[in-house]
Amino acid sequence: MDSAPRDVRSSLDLLRQSLDGAFVARADGLLAYRFALLGRNGWEFGRLRLAGPSVAELRLEDYAATLETSGRRLRMVADGEEVLVGAPKMRSVDELILSSGEQTYEASFNFFRNRASASRPGAGWSVQLSGSITGRSYEIFFDTEDASALPVAVFILWHLTMNRRLAYLTGTSSKGGKM
Repeated sequence: MDSAPRDVRSSLDLLRQSLDGAFVARADGLLAYRFALLGRNGWEFGRLRLAGPSVAELRLEDYAATLETSGRRLRMVADGEEVLVGAPKMRSVDELILSSGEQTYEASFNFFRNRASASRPGAGWSVQLSGSITGRSYEIFFDTEDASALPVAVFILWHLTMNRRLAYLTGTSSKGGKM
């Protein structure tokens, strides 16, 4: 049973190193609820699918995880174990405190500009994310020396896209379905 988490961790480490600190997320289809995750050379290494307003499914080569919200708590679960946990900083939706194992990150989001970043207190940046105005493509850069940076990158991509989508859907429904 101890070998499974190590195998998952080692496959994530290999993927993190082969991505060399950057990847792109591109929306499949018109509604942008599925994203292909691509390395610098266009190689598809995974998919992120928004399954509803508070759930997403992640597939990375040999790795699968569910991202979900429960009240004000967010989490990434793989093989029944929490990989990453997030909660709003104070009462803010645009700042999160993330925890992955022993590591803690502060993530900040600018939903209007479609940008996000995460860093460890006292250390430099770990993840930087920038999306197109339409939210159909994102560039993600992460620290290759940080073992948790890849899951953190996908997590903040999910949080950013989910909240932009919710804002759009809320705006649409509050105007009687007309934009």
